[in-house]
Amino acid sequence: MIDDIVGYVFRKAEFVTPMERLRVIQADPADDKFLEAAVAGEAAFIVSGDRHMLSLQTYRGISIITPRELLDRLSPA
Repeated sequence: MIDDIVGYVFRKAEFVTPMERLRVIQADPADDKFLEAAVAGEAAFIVSGDRHMLSLQTYRGISIITPRELLDRLSPA
C-alpha cells in the first residue's frame, strides 16, 4: 500500500517556484515555505505532522491534513 501511495504522489507531484513570500506561522517561520509552495502550486491540501501547520487547518482554501487523513482519503470506502 505504501508503494502505491508513493507512486501516486510521485505521478501527481508538481515542482513550483513560489512567487509570494508569506509570514503566517509566527511560532515557526520556517514552515511558511510549505504554505508558499502550496499557494504557488494551487494545492488542494498540505499533508503534515507538524503541529504549527495543523493548527491552521486551512490556508487560502488549502486544507492542512495529517498523513492518517491522507490515507483515509485515498482508501476505498
